[in-house]
Amino acid sequence: MSVRITKSGPTVSESAINTLELTLEHSLPPQYREFLLEFNGGEPETNVFPVDELGEGGVIEFFGIREGSVPGDIAFERSRMAGRVPSGLLPIAEAEGGNLVCVSLQGQDRGTVYFWDHEEEADEDAEPTYRNLHVIGSSFRDFWNSLRKFDPSQVELKEGQVEEAWIDPDLLRQLGDEESV
Repeated sequence: MSVRITKSGPTVSESAINTLELTLEHSLPPQYREFLLEFNGGEPETNVFPVDELGEGGVIEFFGIREGSVPGDIAFERSRMAGRVPSGLLPIAEAEGGNLVCVSLQGQDRGTVYFWDHEEEADEDAEPTYRNLHVIGSSFRDFWNSLRKFDPSQVELKEGQVEEAWIDPDLLRQLGDEESV
């Protein structure tokens, strides 16, 4: 495993997963089901994964089975995203920038993992399409294996890519660099 889950969700039973599957009216892909049994979602260490022509994304939190209808609960997140994400997909993680990681629950692409780009989603009154989706794994395991620790030393900015940056003066004071304020 190249990325660790630093804060997993509460232990979940087969029975709870079976109940979720009844709620979703679909069985979960076996590899994703195994992930829920082991971690039940949770927060991974800072990470990146490749997203074709977009570059990279990162998972902030994997959704799990929670008590009640609360953010981070798989059924809650699916309901919250209904009408924005195609119905055959299940949001399984929050990605950086307001994006999602989803897994297909049906059809020929069942088990395929997608990056859902909110910047390219269908208009509010239109049905969601696959236009803003990018395959990031042929299976959950394939996606999981693509996750790697984020290494800030590997970030290369091109000249002119950052035109200006604002730094909170209080942060500068805390760092002891008051002359820069």
